[in-house]
Amino acid sequence: MYFQAYEVVSGLLGMFRDNVFPVLLQAAVHVREKKVQKAEEVLSQYAEKHPGNSKGVLLALAQIAANANHFQLAADSLAKIPDIQHMPATVSTIVALKERLGDSTAAASVLDSAIQWWKNTMTEDNNKLDVFMREAATLKLSHGRDEEACLLYEELVKSHGSIEALAGLVATSARTNLEKAEQYEKKLKPLPGLKGINVESLE
Repeated sequence: MYFQAYEVVSGLLGMFRDNVFPVLLQAAVHVREKKVQKAEEVLSQYAEKHPGNSKGVLLALAQIAANANHFQLAADSLAKIPDIQHMPATVSTIVALKERLGDSTAAASVLDSAIQWWKNTMTEDNNKLDVFMREAATLKLSHGRDEEACLLYEELVKSHGSIEALAGLVATSARTNLEKAEQYEKKLKPLPGLKGINVESLE
């Protein structure tokens, strides 16, 4: 069965040398045969030779590599696709892959790059920038980079004044600068209905 598949693929490769489809088919046959490394080689070689026509190939390579726990190759493949490189789904996937590799510095760097890109992009859509800044702050906080997280929350508060960012800033500042935390804490509005609650009666 696989021999026939290889014959078909060889014929297609001969007829359509620069076409993506035969290469994807060839990789699929290798994966079915459990020759994942061979599939990765075929796709990598095509992407190197045809950088302008390799988006589908790189996406396939990223998926095959991720399924085989080759997280570095998967992350590198996604990072080579310029038009989706800074999109939320791509960024979050690369960050997750970097974290699976135990490289929190590289994961934070990916988020920093996305933040910078969205800051430089002329767009009305600030939601993506906010999401990346919050994610970067959370990531940095979880890896002990409190001051960097604090700066991100501070920037979010100054640019958008969201309560969520303000709460994050107070919590983060409490770990690095108590005076600053108390200063920002005063800006948090008390939740409605909490004033008349007797804490002792709740116990």
